[in-house]
Amino acid sequence: MEIANLFKNGYTIFNNVVEKDEVDKVLKKSLKLPLYSNVDLSYHEYESNDIAAVTEIDSKPYPFTESPLTLARFSIKDIIKYDNYQVLQHQNWYWTDISSHWDELKNKIFNKIQEIYKNYELSLEDTYITLHVMPPGSFIEHHNDGVVKNRLGAFLLPLHNKPPIGKGGDLVISEWKTPTRQVSDLIESKVGDMILLDFTENNIEHEVTMVENWIRLSLVGFFFSKGGTIKDGKFY
Repeated sequence: MEIANLFKNGYTIFNNVVEKDEVDKVLKKSLKLPLYSNVDLSYHEYESNDIAAVTEIDSKPYPFTESPLTLARFSIKDIIKYDNYQVLQHQNWYWTDISSHWDELKNKIFNKIQEIYKNYELSLEDTYITLHVMPPGSFIEHHNDGVVKNRLGAFLLPLHNKPPIGKGGDLVISEWKTPTRQVSDLIESKVGDMILLDFTENNIEHEVTMVENWIRLSLVGFFFSKGGTIKDGKFY
């Protein structure tokens, strides 16, 4: 049923792929890993005609409307100079590469994925996995993950349960059934479960709501094939 849902709806949840004790063991060995920030910003130009009215205007040659702010292109003084631009934040979270302590868990994850995508040969060397850390104030805006050659899908493995006092930090998956009817599914973090997103026949929109009163920890990875399928036809 879960596999059928994955390819029909673009996502599904597999329960208890790993045990909580296994997760806790490797987490303790990862507490001193360095964290890197992932903040996605853009700006949009606005013109104020009077105090009460703010009107969006056409973009100018520089800076470009809705362009990403990067250290290579901008500095603080650029933002100050163009202070009629509204700075928009699209995501805010932290990440780190995982160490060899995670190898046993990784193998369990890959074995499960290979079982599901049985007509593909996974390319382990191309698989990209990071430890996501989302403290209070972190969020990821509504988006899809684009199209990348040979990329089969993505997985998310929560590393602890959402506490009773915690708010937000939920994975929200949404699909427009019609231009005016949207269906959403909210998925709370549950340690040991694995959420799969399929990119072979789907590319669903999703987001992570703003985290409040807890720290959201998860393993996130994209997995690829070595090119083509083991045999022709559907694989479910």
